[in-house]
Amino acid sequence: MVDFQPAQVVAAVLAAAGACSLAALIWLRRRRGLEARRLSQARQDVAGILEDASRLIAELEDLARRIDRRVDDRIGRLQELLEQADQRLGRLEELCRQAAARPSAASGSAAAPIARSEILRLSGQGLQSVEIARALQMDVGEVELVLNLQRPAALKK
Repeated sequence: MVDFQPAQVVAAVLAAAGACSLAALIWLRRRRGLEARRLSQARQDVAGILEDASRLIAELEDLARRIDRRVDDRIGRLQELLEQADQRLGRLEELCRQAAARPSAASGSAAAPIARSEILRLSGQGLQSVEIARALQMDVGEVELVLNLQRPAALKK
């Protein structure tokens, strides 16, 4: 057996403790370095995500502006169409009043059914109301009245 002096034992224990401390210190530094690299990578990832999100927000704002312009354009077009429909409805009402005021439309003469059937026949051939009125020497309003009165009857069947 080997005899160790207390000073040698203390020196060996201190050397071992120093080596363990040094190993622990190296391990901690490496771990901190690894954590620092991970933290740096996480910061870069977050920065990239924020950059992507900013780009996406800008694209969405641009898309929203374009959609808003298209909706405004379509609303304008719908308003124009409504105005045109109102004008046409007013014209049709005026034609109906004129046709109702004319004696030939109000009278129950034998010529009225013949004219009505002739109007419907010519309309069935694809002639417009102006062309039918010229061919039958009638008012355009009278022709349109007969056609408009006939259409609801055809829809009921």
